[in-house]
Amino acid sequence: MSGWLIVGLAGAFGATSRHAVDLGMRKWFPTGPSVGILVANLSGSLLLGIMVGLSMTRYIDRDLQLALTVGFCGAFTTFSTFAAELAGLVNDRSSRLLVQWTVAMVIGGGVAAAVGIAIGRSW
Repeated sequence: MSGWLIVGLAGAFGATSRHAVDLGMRKWFPTGPSVGILVANLSGSLLLGIMVGLSMTRYIDRDLQLALTVGFCGAFTTFSTFAAELAGLVNDRSSRLLVQWTVAMVIGGGVAAAVGIAIGRSW
């Protein structure tokens, strides 16, 4: 199957999954920045890290790697929505929440990816 098609199909699944997570989390956290986007970005970073770690220790089919990393994780995680959330916090003059949200996304994403790599390498 073509890499373009694999990435496109997996990306469609990733984007719709992110939307579902966001909608589900908005039921519990209806105001403020999207907790669903935070959950999607952190869990997507963890999954991407696992795939990177696995590929360090064993062969992973190229099509599966494309589907999960570029397709699913690329669409499931979203920098643009994160940036829009930050812009909204700047507009609202919520500097404390802006810093907290930035740290949660950036540091949290890095930690999630590092943990994922460690998990993937250990399997």
